[in-house]
Amino acid sequence: MKSYRKQRKGYVDRLSRARKKIKYYLWVLGILALGIIGYGLYGMLYMRKQEACIGKMTGVLAISFLVFGILFFLLFKSYNESGKRLEQLAFSDEITGGINKMEFAMRYQELCRKQKADQYALVFMDSVDFKQINETLGKQNGDKMLRYFYTVIEKFLDKEEYEFAARTEMDHFFLCLKEREPQKLQKRMEKIIREINSFQYTDLPRYRVKFRLGASFVKDNGTDITVIQDQTRAALKSQTAKEAGKCAFYNCEVAQKQQREREMNNRFVQALADEEFQVYLQPKVSLQQRKIKGAEALVRWDYPGRGILPLSEFIPLLENSGKIQALEKYIFERVCRWLKQREGEKKKLYPVSVNLSRSHFAREDFMEDFIRIADDYRVDKSLLKFEVTETLFLEHAHLSRVEEGIRIMHEQGFLCSLDDFGSGYSSFTMLKDFDIDVLKLDRSFFLDLHSEKARSIIACIQELAESLHIKTVAEGIETQEQLAYVNSMHCDVIQGFYFSRPLPLKEFETWADTFVFPDFEINMCGGVNPCS
Repeated sequence: MKSYRKQRKGYVDRLSRARKKIKYYLWVLGILALGIIGYGLYGMLYMRKQEACIGKMTGVLAISFLVFGILFFLLFKSYNESGKRLEQLAFSDEITGGINKMEFAMRYQELCRKQKADQYALVFMDSVDFKQINETLGKQNGDKMLRYFYTVIEKFLDKEEYEFAARTEMDHFFLCLKEREPQKLQKRMEKIIREINSFQYTDLPRYRVKFRLGASFVKDNGTDITVIQDQTRAALKSQTAKEAGKCAFYNCEVAQKQQREREMNNRFVQALADEEFQVYLQPKVSLQQRKIKGAEALVRWDYPGRGILPLSEFIPLLENSGKIQALEKYIFERVCRWLKQREGEKKKLYPVSVNLSRSHFAREDFMEDFIRIADDYRVDKSLLKFEVTETLFLEHAHLSRVEEGIRIMHEQGFLCSLDDFGSGYSSFTMLKDFDIDVLKLDRSFFLDLHSEKARSIIACIQELAESLHIKTVAEGIETQEQLAYVNSMHCDVIQGFYFSRPLPLKEFETWADTFVFPDFEINMCGGVNPCS
């Protein structure tokens, strides 16, 4: 393990300037000591007939040796202790006390050097909703929970087989296990998770913890650690929420998906320039007024050679890379252009809502670009509405920025809509604290209208929205039963396939210009009767 130790020593030496200074002082002290010894020996030879002088010179040399010896000892001790402290800092995780990602990578490199890495698998272990654990139990207990996870994981490692694990960031753990069979690896991980959820030998509150797992078997001793770790992350990303606890393995299918994502990421800028992204509009219809009340702008990617891509294939990718901001500005600019064009043609203008992802709120001045675009096209800003999702309000650290952003929207004349309300951990507090104009009820509310509980929840939300003077839009309406119920609860505006799927701009214009409200009556008992 000589090269491994050299790596560690080299990294620590590069890490600390202070340690280099101590090393420098040791060299200077050694050189001075050699100089004084040489000078003393020369003096003793020169004055060999003067015994009194020789005695004095011997005394001076003895005292000098003692002083230099003490200084050298203290400096050398400080050098060693600082090295140990730096090594601990460089290679230990401050929360778990175990090894960190740097040490994990070096141990993997040692396996590669010994030509043994291809006998191992890397597992990426991610706690589901650990943020909620921190919020529920507090940050201190959250850190204790992470230490507990690591203690349990270490218990199941075979140190004789050189297995190791590390917390790499937040609630993410990497394990290097000597396994070649997926079933055996799965069983080992299941044992670890069961042991964690037993909460034995700990005073932590019992909290059911779920984990997502991604794994990749090392095929080549020359494969870099970052490549294998990326493969485990890609495998984990391919896993659905229902598969939590099951290990997703990196394979050809995942590799192909990863390659497609790289291609999409690399093509994005050119795709914007080539206008491969297309704006689709899905109508919003008023039941009471029996006419179109507006539309939501959605995006489709017409990818060369592949056609229209599913949203699930590229939206999460662009969100993770931060490119979603550029795409949403592009869509906003196309909507403004379309509204200006219709105004110039003296055609009816429809209010349009555009999606605004949470990443925009990381910047205090994010609204400036949207204001500039709207001003450039001289569009009536009351025709433009920003749709934000409720997950935006879960980031407590950014709430003041969100509040300021919504204030600026209204100050400039834009409207703000809360999308997918009820799809996650909705809080009615956000309706009180934030100036929301429209509340969009998530389609999941209307999937089981036979449930009395579901109907009661919808009625309560509608009543609350009315009391707060917030308008509501029912999303995902597809059947006459859903239509009738939405009408009975006085939610006037609906959006869904019942009236129309999302349409390209030209098709939307044709549809809107020829739209006739269906010839039926909606009774208050929840039924839909054809008109006689």
